[in-house]
Amino acid sequence: MSGAGIAGVHDLENGEKGTPPTNFIIPIYSNCIPHIDSFLDTGYTKEEMKTINETRKIMKRPDLKVTATTVRVPVFNCHSEAINIEFENDFEIKDIRNLLSSSPGIIVQDDISNNIYPTAHNVNGKDEVYVRKN
Repeated sequence: MSGAGIAGVHDLENGEKGTPPTNFIIPIYSNCIPHIDSFLDTGYTKEEMKTINETRKIMKRPDLKVTATTVRVPVFNCHSEAINIEFENDFEIKDIRNLLSSSPGIIVQDDISNNIYPTAHNVNGKDEVYVRKN
């Protein structure tokens, strides 16, 4: 809720006590809201378009085919993303994993047989990007 500012955090804290929200139009406590900022005529929200445009800018590919769905979730800190990437060339998944593992600021947590993967709870307060590949 940190992305929504202190009013969003208060809605989450107060919702746990049964108090109605004052910042959001529907309760955030024990809920997910697929509505960040206002909806545009395209059906996307402003936040989703911001995500799309920022990705294109970072990748220096204004024509990059990308889509986004943004959802407010009831955690105090952290942002989570699910990203699907389609490559132009054939690749080995182990090479992608090795690239991610050796990249500064990226931590791969991908041991699903032992339930080790990134969650908002276990990465709270950390600055690195935590990744699980599928």
